[in-house]
Amino acid sequence: MLGYKSGIAEVMTKITILRDEFEHMHDTNPIEHIGSRLKSPESLMAKVRRKGCPPTLEAIREQIWDIAGVRITCSFVSDIYRIRDLLVSQRDLTVLAERDYIADPKPNGYQSLHLIVQVPVFLSDRVEAVTVEIQIRTIAMDFWASLEHKIYYKYDGAVPARLLTELKEAALAAARLDTTMEQLHDEVRALAAGTGHARHTSPRRPPTSCCRRSRTSWTSPAPNHPNADLTPHRRRRRRPLPTVGAAATVRPGPGDHTRPVARRDAGGRREPCSDPR
Repeated sequence: MLGYKSGIAEVMTKITILRDEFEHMHDTNPIEHIGSRLKSPESLMAKVRRKGCPPTLEAIREQIWDIAGVRITCSFVSDIYRIRDLLVSQRDLTVLAERDYIADPKPNGYQSLHLIVQVPVFLSDRVEAVTVEIQIRTIAMDFWASLEHKIYYKYDGAVPARLLTELKEAALAAARLDTTMEQLHDEVRALAAGTGHARHTSPRRPPTSCCRRSRTSWTSPAPNHPNADLTPHRRRRRRPLPTVGAAATVRPGPGDHTRPVARRDAGGRREPCSDPR
């Protein structure tokens, strides 16, 4: 069993490398989960008896291919075939058989893609080719298969006809779910590609204290200013004071030729007018 355990480790390493690459180098990761299992001696001998296989190591290796198993769970059906192509293209992995239960489901509704592969295991004194079964399925397929396995185990294979019918209907529902979710996924990706992942947002309005209206600049007064409690649109813009220095003269405006010239002191205060008019 050590050889099969090592074969599982070799295949798991290949899949883990692919998953890490997708996670760090691509925008999507088709691999949702990776699991493995090694048949117990009791389970293996039970299958040997069911198949009528001679109980020898050579016969078991040739006829029973699922002693070592690796399971890959994907999001969508297209991801299953994508992972299949990536694994098959690796030069040190030899495909012995392929069983597509997605294109041709089992009578009970089971769906999955099975690959029977051989992977080299490098030992201290030799290289051993180990057979490993790889199952690739969607989340919905995996959920259905797990439930179906529990039901068969509970009834010891003698499942009532009513439950078998409901299991078949559940398998069809899972297949429809996979189809619907992949269509939604494709539509979302097409929409994102068309918009460039840009979200429509309204332009931000500048803060009130620095907003502009026409050509008038609004500033926030000091806290103790008489207009401090007024909103910005009610604050009047005060005319600038003259330059501090010698007494400044306020020039008369149009129509004010008959008015006396007002004078201000250095502090900007209006001086009393001496003109009797």
